[in-house]
Amino acid sequence: MNVLFGQSKARADVKDERANDKIDTIVGAGAVFTGDLDIKGTLRVDGKYEGKITSSGDVVIGESGQLVATVQARNLQVAGTVKGGIKTFGVLEISSTGKVYGDIEVGKVIIADGAIFQGQCRMNSAEGQSVPPAKKE
Repeated sequence: MNVLFGQSKARADVKDERANDKIDTIVGAGAVFTGDLDIKGTLRVDGKYEGKITSSGDVVIGESGQLVATVQARNLQVAGTVKGGIKTFGVLEISSTGKVYGDIEVGKVIIADGAIFQGQCRMNSAEGQSVPPAKKE
């Protein structure tokens, strides 16, 4: 069960990427935070955040979460709004309520029906190297 979005159906491809669903740090719905965060665990943002997030774990942006930030994380789930660059080594999942405005560099990307993504996407190979663009013939 995906406890982060309250969905009863787990996605096998995303579930394997997550070590656990334990949340270590929370920026609550009423909070407004400006600055840089460098964390080792999982972060959930339900409030407003502006700055830079660097996490060796996962980052979850709840439906009420609003970020104007660059985000680097293992995996990122977006149900709210992110304006800024994103880099994940694993999976970027944008739910049906999620909005991402900015360029992304990801290992895998899942964009649900109804989600908004405006920007450029660069996919990384399994070794973490950027995949070169396809040649036009």
